[in-house]
Amino acid sequence: MRRSFKVATVFAGAAALAGGYGPTALAATTQATTAGLTWGPCSTTGNSHWVHLYYPGGDHADECFGFAGHHATNATIASLCPGNNFGSIYSAATQTAQNYPFSPGKAARAPMSFWTGHGGDYHVGSLSISFWSGNATCPA
Repeated sequence: MRRSFKVATVFAGAAALAGGYGPTALAATTQATTAGLTWGPCSTTGNSHWVHLYYPGGDHADECFGFAGHHATNATIASLCPGNNFGSIYSAATQTAQNYPFSPGKAARAPMSFWTGHGGDYHVGSLSISFWSGNATCPA
């Protein structure tokens, strides 16, 4: 009885880690979003001019954000396209605890090192859009 309990506990812990406690896409989080900001999978929003966040290895659908507002989250992304938006991303990670601005015209889709100056994927704590202007778009 005791041995099967340990196996079940290890199995349940592994399942919880894989299913609910590991890295999640932005849409799967239940964090605060201010009124005005709209977001969802890029494939369903149909708005190529919204901010696009792309995940490492393409393991989650790209997330898109439009209109002005703020979204607190907990996700790791590989690249960003600002579309026609002006705003910033923020990470509370010790080595990069600061805002990094984005704006149209700098890059269509660029790795996070382009925006932050740090190599590798980037842990996003929040995303803010101040305003939008023009017709810049992002690749699918």
